[in-house]
Amino acid sequence: MSRILTSASDTGLDVFHAVRALDRMLSAEFDRVDGPTLSQYIVLDQVERTPRATQSALAVTTGVDRSTLSDILGRMSDHGWIMRRRNADDPRAYEVRITAEGSRQLRAARARAAVAADRLVAAYPPIVLLSRLVAHEREMVRDAVV
Repeated sequence: MSRILTSASDTGLDVFHAVRALDRMLSAEFDRVDGPTLSQYIVLDQVERTPRATQSALAVTTGVDRSTLSDILGRMSDHGWIMRRRNADDPRAYEVRITAEGSRQLRAARARAAVAADRLVAAYPPIVLLSRLVAHEREMVRDAVV
């Protein structure tokens, strides 16, 4: 049983390193052109998907801490990609809405993300195999424990 758990742990570490490599590649793809950074893209996408989202809700749904999110939103507001307004129901909270320019930037960023994803899948087909291996290892661990 410990051999299986060690194998799953090693596989998990491999997946972790693969995900970090993918994150670096995606960040590089976004950093080399004008427009939203990868972090801004993630937040802007969530703003569009969640009309009248509060900053607190965005922090939860994006996994970005409140301080960093505030900085990201401030930069996006300066670019004219979002608008922040006080929430009518809770004056302590800010609602965040995407602007027309933000929607334009988001469409362009989504296209870059799709191209980058295609490149990554083509460059790293082992990730697909690795994800299947992790799923298989989890089943083996679950069966060994049960």
